[in-house]
Amino acid sequence: MSDDQRIHKAAAQGDLKALQEELDNGVSVDLSGRGDWTPLHHAVENKQLEAVKLLVERKAAVDKGDGSDWTALHSACYVGCVEAAAFLLDSRADINKRNNYGETPLMLAAGPSCVKLL
Repeated sequence: MSDDQRIHKAAAQGDLKALQEELDNGVSVDLSGRGDWTPLHHAVENKQLEAVKLLVERKAAVDKGDGSDWTALHSACYVGCVEAAAFLLDSRADINKRNNYGETPLMLAAGPSCVKLL
């Protein structure tokens, strides 16, 4: 497990300029950091919709799981980021992908935080 890099921090903060610079300099859009989180996980967890869009536009793997096999869509549904969840679904994220606990994003969306999406 590696530490978070500049690209992870830029995604979490929604710093599109820094994010674009990192990607333009050859940093992998799917670089794993702490907990095997990718920049997309960080952007979703921090409700940075424009960063999510940029990462997906740059071909981030929308169904890449972290250390517990949580995808960005799992995170979006868990934190109630309806806009990011809808965008990820439009980008062909798998709503039925199970994490290591057997949970799917659809199961998490059924909770109060994402009920608007349903």
